[in-house]
Amino acid sequence: MVIVVTDEAGQPLAGADVQILDDTVTTGDDGIAVVSLAAPAVATVSSPDTIDEPVAIAPTDGSLDVKLWSRFGDDGRERNSLHFGGDVMLGRRYLDPELSTPYIDDVESARFVVEDLAELSATADWTGVNLETVIGNLPIEQALPAKRFLLQSTPLVTDTLDEMGVDLVTLGNNHAYDWGEVGLADTLAVLDDAGIPHVGAAATRDEAVRGKIVQVNDMSLGIVSLTTVNGSFVNDQLPGPNVPVPDELSPSEAWQYEDRTFGFSSEQGNIVVTPRPMRISEVWDIVERAEDYNGFSEDAELWAAATAVFPELQDWVARRGHGGAAPYRRAEMESELARLASAGADMLVVQIHGGFQFAEVNSSFLRNVSRAAIDAGADAVVSHHPHVLQGVEWYDGGLIVYSLGNLVFDQGFAATFPSAMLRVITDGDEILEARLMPIMLDRYRPVPVVGDAARVIIRTVDARTASPASSTRINGLEVGSVV
Repeated sequence: MVIVVTDEAGQPLAGADVQILDDTVTTGDDGIAVVSLAAPAVATVSSPDTIDEPVAIAPTDGSLDVKLWSRFGDDGRERNSLHFGGDVMLGRRYLDPELSTPYIDDVESARFVVEDLAELSATADWTGVNLETVIGNLPIEQALPAKRFLLQSTPLVTDTLDEMGVDLVTLGNNHAYDWGEVGLADTLAVLDDAGIPHVGAAATRDEAVRGKIVQVNDMSLGIVSLTTVNGSFVNDQLPGPNVPVPDELSPSEAWQYEDRTFGFSSEQGNIVVTPRPMRISEVWDIVERAEDYNGFSEDAELWAAATAVFPELQDWVARRGHGGAAPYRRAEMESELARLASAGADMLVVQIHGGFQFAEVNSSFLRNVSRAAIDAGADAVVSHHPHVLQGVEWYDGGLIVYSLGNLVFDQGFAATFPSAMLRVITDGDEILEARLMPIMLDRYRPVPVVGDAARVIIRTVDARTASPASSTRINGLEVGSVV
């Protein structure tokens, strides 16, 4: 096949190298390189004083045009390439030898999972993904009681991240606290030992919401990681005190209808609950009402008392006296963006873990949150949590990508298999180009795709971008798309 390499002005670029696997072909004066391959592969196109460009190619492509950006602009400012990926984990089916999923039991198998993606993801000056899991070997008995979905990955996930060239992981999501304080501590320790920077979860709220500045060559990149998925919705669905106990109730769900004695008295006398038998939903209502009271400052004590009686109450973010993921609050997000800017960040990126799972279009709440981030100074907002691809948007000069879907994940729904990595070319504090590189999860391994498969993914994102609908809850539970 023929690869035509040009500079950013569209002129043929002689002397550019096209590397495919172990072969390298150099372009002639016409900027053309003729390569031969028997199967789809990822090529890296490079030349002196330009930014390396990864491209997925196939024998049936015929010809492909590749533009290389100059490393420095006309004003002398350095340019850089940034890659962003969606949700990553290496637990559940990856650790079950009885399933057809690639079984992870050593460094080689951990790296094999992303072997096909590595050339694409690592060909950037900086790569970041959302690590949606606890890391460790903790027993299930130590996990959060009654949490429906628990994600714990083997420490070998750090080798998977290394294979992809990951430079930072975001932890501001609803699974960073699945094993409570001990799981969070193990996760941070494993990442620190592996030398992988992280942001978005910590033992205290102040630490969790604190953004991080990382160096990308000469550029300072500020990252803020937050989640809107905090567990409160789960508590809100608990059956009220007058809801009858179902006739066929699983013993594992009986706690929702049990009466347990609860009482509380705050030190400052702001709230007094006379001890009496009550259901978990009543205790949750007491917690919410107390926290809505502006004069109440003892939420940690109340939460500790409530969870001592009902440990099944859910709270996945750093607040109420415990650690966890960074909870979204607009004022805190704006404060962190201002702090990072004053600390010298050239570019600011906010990563939001939010929206509705498996929804094809973004929610109005996530859209408002994302636009608020741009209004507060962010140059880009990259989101995840729905596990499927959603649309993109340019808003007031800022880039918003509403969901990058799964990158390394084991969900069995066909809708979760199409994915993409976001490639951004920066010029100082400006975005020159943003591009989605199509990926498909093939037997739970991310593989760059070309041809019809790539076109379907891009057209899907295009259609979801153009959709006038928003995702929302219908009848309090079911998620639907509404115009």
